[in-house]
Amino acid sequence: MPDDILQWKGRRALVDTKKSVPAADFLEAGNALLEKGYLAEALDFFRKAEAWDAVRGMASQAVGEGDFFIYSLSRQALGLRPDRSELKALAGNARDLGLLAYEAKALGLLEADERPDEKADKKAGKGPDKGPPKPPSP
Repeated sequence: MPDDILQWKGRRALVDTKKSVPAADFLEAGNALLEKGYLAEALDFFRKAEAWDAVRGMASQAVGEGDFFIYSLSRQALGLRPDRSELKALAGNARDLGLLAYEAKALGLLEADERPDEKADKKAGKGPDKGPPKPPSP
């Protein structure tokens, strides 16, 4: 692991290397970055190490801290959609911590998730002002 891992050049050099790097090096770098508060960067290294438990831990921590950005990145890294109960908790924690933009993002996802028929209508070409889809021309 490079000594300059806290500097962006050191991180990029390790993440972008074409050489074979042991997963343990990525994990070590991710833990060092996490300890210093570089959350998004730590997440990059955990993904490279395929340290999915660490990524899940970051998602859980993000819920507790009301951090929608890290929560979203973590869930995306895991290939998972946001969880409704976690989004509700995240929104409440964000509100309590004064992170109103993150609260709004979480609530927006919850609201969008409650209207699945509207999305299906959009895909089908329907909408409140469009009416039913037109048949194809012969």
